[in-house]
Amino acid sequence: MKHLLLTLFLATSLSSIFAQSKSPVFGVKAGLNFANLISPDDDEGELSRLTTFHFGATAEFGIGQNLSLQPELLFSARGATTTEDSVEAKLKYNYIVLPVMLKYYAQPNFSVEFGPSIGFLTSAKVTAANNTASVGVDVKKLLNSTDFGLNLGLGYKLNNGINFSTRYYFGLSEVYKKSSDTEKAKHSVFQISVGYTF
Repeated sequence: MKHLLLTLFLATSLSSIFAQSKSPVFGVKAGLNFANLISPDDDEGELSRLTTFHFGATAEFGIGQNLSLQPELLFSARGATTTEDSVEAKLKYNYIVLPVMLKYYAQPNFSVEFGPSIGFLTSAKVTAANNTASVGVDVKKLLNSTDFGLNLGLGYKLNNGINFSTRYYFGLSEVYKKSSDTEKAKHSVFQISVGYTF
Protein backbone atom coordinates (compact mmCIF):
# COMPACT_ATOMS: atom_id res chain seq x y z
CA MET A 1 0.00 0.00 0.00
CA LYS A 2 2.79 2.44 0.87
CA HIS A 3 4.43 1.78 -2.52
CA LEU A 4 1.14 2.59 -4.27
CA LEU A 5 0.80 5.86 -2.36
CA LEU A 6 4.41 6.75 -3.15
CA THR A 7 3.85 6.04 -6.85
CA LEU A 8 0.73 8.24 -6.88
CA PHE A 9 2.63 11.02 -5.13
CA LEU A 10 5.47 10.83 -7.66
CA ALA A 11 3.02 10.82 -10.56
CA THR A 12 1.24 13.93 -9.23
CA SER A 13 4.51 15.76 -8.61
CA LEU A 14 5.91 14.84 -12.00
CA SER A 15 2.80 15.97 -13.86
CA SER A 16 3.14 19.49 -12.43
CA ILE A 17 6.88 19.58 -13.24
CA PHE A 18 6.37 18.31 -16.79
CA ALA A 19 3.74 20.98 -17.42
CA GLN A 20 6.44 23.63 -16.86
CA SER A 21 9.32 21.84 -18.56
CA LYS A 22 10.88 22.13 -21.99
CA SER A 23 10.17 19.63 -24.77
CA PRO A 24 11.50 16.19 -23.79
CA VAL A 25 14.38 14.37 -25.44
CA PHE A 26 13.70 10.65 -25.86
CA GLY A 27 16.23 7.86 -25.94
CA VAL A 28 17.12 4.24 -25.32
CA LYS A 29 19.74 2.66 -23.07
CA ALA A 30 21.21 -0.74 -22.24
CA GLY A 31 24.03 -2.10 -20.14
CA LEU A 32 25.34 -4.41 -17.45
CA ASN A 33 24.19 -4.94 -13.89
CA PHE A 34 26.63 -6.10 -11.23
CA ALA A 35 24.04 -7.23 -8.70
CA ASN A 36 24.14 -8.62 -5.21
CA LEU A 37 21.89 -9.11 -2.20
CA ILE A 38 22.86 -7.41 1.05
CA SER A 39 21.73 -9.53 3.98
CA PRO A 40 22.42 -9.26 7.73
CA ASP A 41 22.08 -13.05 7.83
CA ASP A 42 25.01 -13.54 5.42
CA ASP A 43 27.66 -13.68 8.15
CA GLU A 44 30.10 -15.79 6.14
CA GLY A 45 29.88 -13.77 2.92
CA GLU A 46 28.28 -16.61 0.95
CA LEU A 47 26.41 -14.25 -1.38
CA SER A 48 28.44 -12.85 -4.27
CA ARG A 49 27.95 -10.72 -7.36
CA LEU A 50 25.77 -11.76 -10.30
CA THR A 51 26.42 -10.13 -13.70
CA THR A 52 23.16 -9.47 -15.55
CA PHE A 53 21.77 -6.76 -17.85
CA HIS A 54 19.22 -3.97 -18.24
CA PHE A 55 17.63 -2.15 -21.16
CA GLY A 56 14.81 0.27 -21.84
CA ALA A 57 13.63 3.76 -22.76
CA THR A 58 14.32 7.22 -21.33
CA ALA A 59 12.91 10.74 -21.57
CA GLU A 60 14.70 13.86 -20.37
CA PHE A 61 12.87 17.09 -19.47
CA GLY A 62 14.81 20.31 -18.94
CA ILE A 63 13.46 22.07 -15.83
CA GLY A 64 16.12 24.73 -15.27
CA GLN A 65 19.41 26.13 -16.48
CA ASN A 66 21.45 23.16 -15.25
CA LEU A 67 18.70 20.78 -14.14
CA SER A 68 16.68 18.12 -15.88
CA LEU A 69 14.39 15.28 -14.89
CA GLN A 70 14.80 11.86 -16.50
CA PRO A 71 12.10 9.20 -16.02
CA GLU A 72 12.94 5.77 -17.38
CA LEU A 73 11.18 2.50 -18.15
CA LEU A 74 13.61 -0.41 -17.86
CA PHE A 75 13.81 -4.17 -17.72
CA SER A 76 16.42 -5.00 -15.08
CA ALA A 77 17.69 -8.37 -13.86
CA ARG A 78 18.96 -8.50 -10.28
CA GLY A 79 20.00 -11.11 -7.75
CA ALA A 80 23.17 -12.83 -6.55
CA THR A 81 25.16 -16.04 -6.68
CA THR A 82 26.20 -18.45 -3.93
CA THR A 83 28.35 -21.59 -3.89
CA GLU A 84 28.20 -24.51 -1.50
CA ASP A 85 29.79 -28.00 -1.82
CA SER A 86 30.80 -27.38 -5.47
CA VAL A 87 27.22 -26.40 -6.37
CA GLU A 88 26.74 -22.87 -7.69
CA ALA A 89 23.32 -21.30 -7.37
CA LYS A 90 22.24 -18.24 -9.37
CA LEU A 91 19.42 -16.19 -7.89
CA LYS A 92 18.02 -14.21 -10.83
CA TYR A 93 15.10 -11.85 -10.20
CA ASN A 94 13.65 -9.83 -13.08
CA TYR A 95 11.91 -6.47 -12.66
CA ILE A 96 10.21 -3.78 -14.69
CA VAL A 97 11.80 -0.69 -13.14
CA LEU A 98 10.66 2.96 -13.11
CA PRO A 99 13.51 5.26 -11.99
CA VAL A 100 13.06 9.04 -11.90
CA MET A 101 16.44 10.79 -11.94
CA LEU A 102 17.12 14.42 -11.11
CA LYS A 103 20.18 15.42 -13.16
CA TYR A 104 22.44 18.35 -12.37
CA TYR A 105 24.80 19.37 -15.18
CA ALA A 106 28.06 20.50 -13.58
CA GLN A 107 29.41 20.85 -17.13
CA PRO A 108 27.41 21.02 -20.40
CA ASN A 109 27.95 17.30 -21.07
CA PHE A 110 28.56 15.95 -17.54
CA SER A 111 25.79 15.29 -15.01
CA VAL A 112 25.37 14.10 -11.44
CA GLU A 113 22.18 12.09 -10.98
CA PHE A 114 20.00 11.14 -8.01
CA GLY A 115 16.50 9.77 -7.68
CA PRO A 116 14.07 7.10 -6.49
CA SER A 117 13.13 3.91 -8.29
CA ILE A 118 10.29 1.45 -7.95
CA GLY A 119 10.47 -2.04 -9.45
CA PHE A 120 7.73 -4.56 -10.24
CA LEU A 121 8.73 -8.22 -10.09
CA THR A 122 8.06 -10.17 -13.31
CA SER A 123 9.87 -13.45 -12.61
CA ALA A 124 12.24 -15.05 -10.12
CA LYS A 125 14.27 -18.20 -10.57
CA VAL A 126 17.03 -20.01 -8.72
CA THR A 127 19.27 -22.20 -10.88
CA ALA A 128 21.65 -24.64 -9.20
CA ALA A 129 24.39 -26.39 -11.17
CA ASN A 130 27.50 -28.51 -10.72
CA ASN A 131 29.79 -30.22 -13.21
CA THR A 132 27.18 -32.74 -14.31
CA ALA A 133 23.67 -31.29 -13.91
CA SER A 134 21.59 -28.14 -13.65
CA VAL A 135 18.13 -27.52 -12.20
CA GLY A 136 15.96 -24.41 -12.00
CA VAL A 137 13.19 -23.54 -9.53
CA ASP A 138 10.58 -20.78 -9.78
CA VAL A 139 10.66 -18.81 -6.50
CA LYS A 140 8.51 -15.81 -7.44
CA LYS A 141 5.96 -16.57 -4.72
CA LEU A 142 8.67 -16.06 -2.06
CA LEU A 143 9.46 -12.48 -3.16
CA ASN A 144 7.64 -9.21 -2.62
CA SER A 145 5.99 -7.98 -5.80
CA THR A 146 7.53 -4.49 -5.58
CA ASP A 147 10.97 -3.18 -4.72
CA PHE A 148 11.81 0.42 -3.80
CA GLY A 149 15.20 2.10 -3.55
CA LEU A 150 17.41 5.03 -4.50
CA ASN A 151 19.87 5.63 -7.34
CA LEU A 152 23.04 7.73 -7.37
CA GLY A 153 25.05 8.13 -10.55
CA LEU A 154 27.11 10.04 -13.09
CA GLY A 155 26.41 10.67 -16.77
CA TYR A 156 28.28 11.94 -19.80
CA LYS A 157 26.79 12.65 -23.22
CA LEU A 158 28.39 13.30 -26.59
CA ASN A 159 27.07 15.82 -29.06
CA ASN A 160 26.06 13.03 -31.48
CA GLY A 161 23.46 11.63 -29.04
CA ILE A 162 25.51 8.79 -27.60
CA ASN A 163 25.72 8.89 -23.80
CA PHE A 164 27.30 6.90 -20.98
CA SER A 165 26.32 6.51 -17.35
CA THR A 166 27.24 4.68 -14.18
CA ARG A 167 24.75 4.25 -11.39
CA TYR A 168 24.47 2.58 -8.01
CA TYR A 169 21.08 1.35 -6.78
CA PHE A 170 20.59 0.53 -3.12
CA GLY A 171 17.33 -1.12 -2.16
CA LEU A 172 15.34 0.17 0.79
CA SER A 173 12.66 -2.53 0.87
CA GLU A 174 12.94 -6.22 1.68
CA VAL A 175 13.30 -8.54 -1.30
CA TYR A 176 11.60 -11.52 0.36
CA LYS A 177 8.20 -11.85 1.97
CA LYS A 178 8.20 -12.27 5.74
CA SER A 179 8.70 -15.94 6.46
CA SER A 180 10.71 -18.13 8.80
CA ASP A 181 12.17 -19.83 5.71
CA THR A 182 13.62 -16.74 4.00
CA GLU A 183 16.46 -14.42 4.89
CA LYS A 184 16.21 -10.66 5.09
CA ALA A 185 17.87 -9.11 2.05
CA LYS A 186 17.93 -5.93 -0.04
CA HIS A 187 19.11 -5.37 -3.58
CA SER A 188 22.46 -3.75 -4.34
CA VAL A 189 23.17 -3.07 -8.02
CA PHE A 190 25.99 -1.24 -9.80
CA GLN A 191 25.11 -0.37 -13.41
CA ILE A 192 27.09 0.64 -16.49
CA SER A 193 24.98 1.90 -19.40
CA VAL A 194 25.31 3.12 -22.96
CA GLY A 195 22.45 5.09 -24.47
CA TYR A 196 21.35 7.08 -27.46
CA THR A 197 19.03 10.12 -27.58
CA PHE A 198 17.04 10.98 -30.69
